[in-house]
Amino acid sequence: QILDIQHKLNRRPRKLLNFEEPFSVFYKMLNNKVAFDT
Repeated sequence: QILDIQHKLNRRPRKLLNFEEPFSVFYKMLNNKVAFDT
């Protein structure tokens, strides 16, 4: 029951995120490639 609510909230588009879903924004950031200087 709580997991269903969590899923609904994470899949709800947000104005703050330019009407994208928090779930998709999180995974875009996670999959973003980062280059490090050594």
